Amino acid sequence: MTMGNKRANVLDVVEARYPGLPARVRAQIEAAERKFSPAPAEAESYLWEHTTHVAALAFDLARAEQAEPVAAAVAALFHDAGKFAGGAYHEGARPEEEESARLAQEILGEAGMKPGEVRRASVSFCLPEMGGRTG
Repeated sequence: MTMGNKRANVLDVVEARYPGLPARVRAQIEAAERKFSPAPAEAESYLWEHTTHVAALAFDLARAEQAEPVAAAVAALFHDAGKFAGGAYHEGARPEEEESARLAQEILGEAGMKPGEVRRASVSFCLPEMGGRTG
């Protein structure tokens, strides 16, 4: 299976569990990326392509480690979501991981994910005071 097919399959699995989530994350990432670096509307988003690649890898790794693959893929969808917050790369002194966590908490809560699951997904890549790391 090609990486493109793996990415599509993982997004389908996430979509089945959390309808609309991949599209919402994609829209957020692409809007922030275009605000930072305007591109033609038909141009493929590099950051979204990278994000789906990471989600597919996280899914496979979690499955190999007998962990929850959908949770790993969902966390991976947000790992760079805060990169272009405010239309700037690493805006001010606030680490992008904090913005990624804020977006994850907002979007995952709206997608119907339980609060404990939202916390685990956002802690997996950010907020040092909650057990994650930045940098």
